[in-house]
Amino acid sequence: MALNIDLIRKKLKAAQEADMKRSANYFSFKDGRNVIRILPPWEGSEDFSRVFGKHWGTTEDGSRFCVYCPRDTFGKHCPVCENIAHEWKSPGLTEERKQFLKDISSGPRYLANVIDLNDRGRGIQVAEFPKTVMEEVWKKMVDEDLGVGDVSDPESGYDLIVDRTGKGIGTKYTVEPKKKSSKLAYPKWKEEIKNLDAFVKEESDDTLKGFLNGKKVETVAIPETASVPPTKVEGTVSEEKPVSIPAPAADPVPVATDELPACFGKFDENSEKCGDCIECDDCEEKSDDIPAFGTEEPATEAEAINADDLMAEMQAAIER
Repeated sequence: MALNIDLIRKKLKAAQEADMKRSANYFSFKDGRNVIRILPPWEGSEDFSRVFGKHWGTTEDGSRFCVYCPRDTFGKHCPVCENIAHEWKSPGLTEERKQFLKDISSGPRYLANVIDLNDRGRGIQVAEFPKTVMEEVWKKMVDEDLGVGDVSDPESGYDLIVDRTGKGIGTKYTVEPKKKSSKLAYPKWKEEIKNLDAFVKEESDDTLKGFLNGKKVETVAIPETASVPPTKVEGTVSEEKPVSIPAPAADPVPVATDELPACFGKFDENSEKCGDCIECDDCEEKSDDIPAFGTEEPATEAEAINADDLMAEMQAAIER
């Protein structure tokens, strides 16, 4: 059989992207004042940010893990989201079950290449922005009266001051550009900027099925985005056979061995390691502020649920 040279190219590309991801420095917003410069789009992109979403699960031993949401990350059909939406419409949904569905739901977040102007020696870092923070950045750019334009422009962009206060779901951010534009003071940015498309992953059908059915599924290599059709998983709402997503106490969900640090869920606000970790915000929020299953009293009365109201409540909880 002849050598498949295209397969070799794909393997090489996947290996190079994995090396880049492993070698990247990660920036997390610290308490108090952060001063950053967002870098311009990487080659082949028209945006300086990369949207993604994750569904979070809990393993049998209580550790956290995640799978990428096809809807939030690639704009494709997500069987996990559809099954969550279906269950929110069900009568008799208990408060405990509502909390579980919120816990595993995805919400959009954003990656961007940044320079930490309080620690320039670390060079280009990959920062994770909550949706509300990135929306504030956009508003400062395009506001009809006060917008400053492209903050990432290397010649006339703006340094950003991001103040962070509070903890967990009570965390608040404010975003302000500096009064004057400035030239990007990092001449090597073109050579060192990261392709953020390589930092997200399109999950396999088996991985998403595993999440829905509570079975352990190992993560797989990242497929070529353009060649993967929209996900359609047997037993999802789209086929009118919704899968009831199991609570982790009864049915463990899959373990994604390369997704999270071993210390995830043990956030320490005094730890420098925690402050530098890209999963810092999610670790703090997920481990400290979501009640353990079984600690809430179930609803005393089963009743039909207004799906629109509940979806709005769930989305608000996700975006806090």
